[in-house]
Amino acid sequence: MSKLSAIAVRNAKPKEQPYKLTEGNGLCLHIATNGKKTWGYRFRLAGKESTVVLGDYPTMTLESSRSEIIKARVRLRW
Repeated sequence: MSKLSAIAVRNAKPKEQPYKLTEGNGLCLHIATNGKKTWGYRFRLAGKESTVVLGDYPTMTLESSRSEIIKARVRLRW
């Protein structure tokens, strides 16, 4: 599992197709073609993969997205 760095997140540039940078444990940063960056949590529930949007970068930092993913896991258990 490779950890994202604040520098890698800040320097992620848009491409012709949307893409994502992953950290592991389901945390990923989606980079849209217009440059918008959104934090997401990928998980499986009842055998189906799903994604919950945690927030937008830079409003939500890398550190706060790591905290939010823990809260999202707890909510999904209920």
